[in-house]
Amino acid sequence: MDADISYGKARVPLYRVYARPLTAVRPIPESPFTGRDNTLFALEVDVEVFGRNVLPAYTEGDNSAVVATDSMKNFVLRQALAYDGATLEGYLHDLGRGLLTTYPHMQALRVTGHERPFLPARVPDDDGAAFADSPVLFSSSHGDRALCALALDIQGDVIAVTDHRCGRVDMQLVKVTGSAFTRFVRDGYTRSTSTSTCTGPTAIPTICCRASPRATSRPSKCATSRRPSSTLS
Repeated sequence: MDADISYGKARVPLYRVYARPLTAVRPIPESPFTGRDNTLFALEVDVEVFGRNVLPAYTEGDNSAVVATDSMKNFVLRQALAYDGATLEGYLHDLGRGLLTTYPHMQALRVTGHERPFLPARVPDDDGAAFADSPVLFSSSHGDRALCALALDIQGDVIAVTDHRCGRVDMQLVKVTGSAFTRFVRDGYTRSTSTSTCTGPTAIPTICCRASPRATSRPSKCATSRRPSSTLS
């Protein structure tokens, strides 16, 4: 039987406090970002395992090669506590290598991380005369967020990264002036009128870049797409 088999654990939430700060990021013309303190390192993680060696679980009821998805969840959380880096990509790389080292019969996997952004809450300062960012209280932000996915497999004695994608998801922008809707097709069904200024939200579900594993310093492909629905547990 020729079959592609995958299974895993989806949407594992994790909250790591006081992770290593991300510093000295070189700014670019398009962004003022230079780092973050990582006081709260919050993610949602998916683990998807690939390999035909789990086929007997479906055809014969033999689960001897199956790692329980609850074990995957606990591995994700423990690895977050042990992680000494400062980036989403670094954590996923450590997680993927750790899983394949601990369970080499997995053959290949994909680990995906969705940032869960939290912003410092505004609270009264020590004098009560003004408001300032709290160093310990954070509020969930429902705006755009970072996304990263790494695919890894075992090639001989080496655990290799075979695919790397990263980007931003759920961007929603509103431009209040300077937009126009003119020179469109008009026929008997048209009721709209031309306008030199229109206001409306623009949703950009996903902006994603794929990097070549052999030259990860430059993205080889960028695209805009929607996140596929997950079939993981």
